[in-house]
Amino acid sequence: MITYAGPPANIYFTTDGVTVPAPGVGTLWDGVTPIPITQDTRIMAIACENPAYYDSPVATGNFYVRTDQPMFNYSGGTYHGDFDLVINPPSSDPSAVLYYEWTSGTTLSLPADPPDPTISSAVYTSPTPIPVAGDFTVLKVKVIAVSAGKSPSNILSGTYTIDYYQVGTPTFSPAAGTYDAAQSVYINHDAGSTVYYTMDGSDPTLYGVAYDDGPPAVPISVSDTTANPIR
Repeated sequence: MITYAGPPANIYFTTDGVTVPAPGVGTLWDGVTPIPITQDTRIMAIACENPAYYDSPVATGNFYVRTDQPMFNYSGGTYHGDFDLVINPPSSDPSAVLYYEWTSGTTLSLPADPPDPTISSAVYTSPTPIPVAGDFTVLKVKVIAVSAGKSPSNILSGTYTIDYYQVGTPTFSPAAGTYDAAQSVYINHDAGSTVYYTMDGSDPTLYGVAYDDGPPAVPISVSDTTANPIR
C-alpha cells in the first residue's frame, strides 16, 4: 500500500526496478488497491500532476520475499541404523535451488559446525541421497532454498548421529561396597560389547583399558590399598 499525505495529486509507480516514474509514466495508482508483491521488488513512486505544486521527489522502496525453507526427510537426532538423508525443496516451490554445506566426524572427534550456506555453496540436487552410515558417525548439514526472484530461505540445519546400539550399563560382581579383604571383581556386560575401565578415578574412554572377559573372564584385583573406584 502506498501512503500519501500531501495535496491532491496523481501517483504513478513502477515495479520493474528500472523505470523511473513520472507524469504519465508507470502505473497510475487508484489510491486504495495494494500492490501485490510475490518476489523481491523495487517500487518507485511519484506524486505529480497538480498544477499548483512541483512534482514530488521519487520515493523508492525495496521489498524482499523470502523463499520458504526446504525440508529434510529425517529430523536431526540419533539413529540406530544407517539411512539416506534427502533434502527436499519447499512444497510451495519445487523448483527452488538448494545450496548446502556439511561437515562429518565421529562421536570421538566431533565435526565443526559447517559454515552458513550461500548461493556460492554446493548445489544439492534432490532427491540425491546423502548416506549417513557407520557406527559413531556424526553428520552436520545446513541448507537454504532459493526461488527465482526471491531472497534465500532461512537456514535449515540438522545434526545426525549413528549409534547402532546403546548397551546396558555394566555391573560389578561382587557389587561395589566396602570389604574387609581384597576382592576379585568381575564386570558383567551385554554380549558383544566391550568394557573399558579405569582405576584412577577418571572417566573411561574408548582409549582406556579394555576389560578381559575371556573366556575365561579375568577378574580385576582390588586390594585393601585401592583408593579410587573402578569406573
